[in-house]
Amino acid sequence: MRTILTCFFALAMASAFAQTGFENLTDVRIPGAGTGGTATGSAGLYPISFTVSGMGTITSDINITLSFGTAASTVDVGVGEEHSFCGDLDMMLVAPSGTNLVFLSDVGSLGDMNGAYTFDDEAASPILPDGAGQIVGGNIVNGSYRFSATGAGDPFLSPAPSPVFENILFSVFDGENPNGIWELYIMDDAPGDAGWLMSSTLTVTTAAVPEPATLSALALGGLLLARRKQRTVR
Repeated sequence: MRTILTCFFALAMASAFAQTGFENLTDVRIPGAGTGGTATGSAGLYPISFTVSGMGTITSDINITLSFGTAASTVDVGVGEEHSFCGDLDMMLVAPSGTNLVFLSDVGSLGDMNGAYTFDDEAASPILPDGAGQIVGGNIVNGSYRFSATGAGDPFLSPAPSPVFENILFSVFDGENPNGIWELYIMDDAPGDAGWLMSSTLTVTTAAVPEPATLSALALGGLLLARRKQRTVR
């Protein structure tokens, strides 16, 4: 009886969640206009999109990873160029439903974005407005950060929706159907700094729909439990 129960619940837990990363590998100049950081405005790809499909219909967790560096084919910037001055960057993630979250804005001060950064509700801390203790060698230390936005009212150009600055957690997307087109809008709101976003990955976790084989195994486990119980009663 104990063995059957163990197998039954193990199968149930194995089918409880599904997690998948959806990549956009486009090299994106930020801001898109001008060279050498002389302009402000939207990213060169605006929005950056992620097509989510094949997931369950109930979101339980969302996070996003951004990798900064230099495109190999770039001729107007030096090799190794990150996006200088993190404080210029404003980023908003929009779900297929239209729910949005400005997760990065007016933080990091003089620190540069160079390498990979994951934004996740479960991270230990946000990027601080002055970047104190988080800047090494001029760069914001790579790693995971929580919601990191202090600016309310930063403009996002069309076709971006109106930001809902009251949203301060990625859990704002929980419970929604994640399948469809997600959009990442990036703005550079001050002159003098620019850089390249090399890739971005949206990681989606949902309450999964069990595979047919798993459903069959669960049904068999339940049947065995019922028969075992009947024998015990007799």
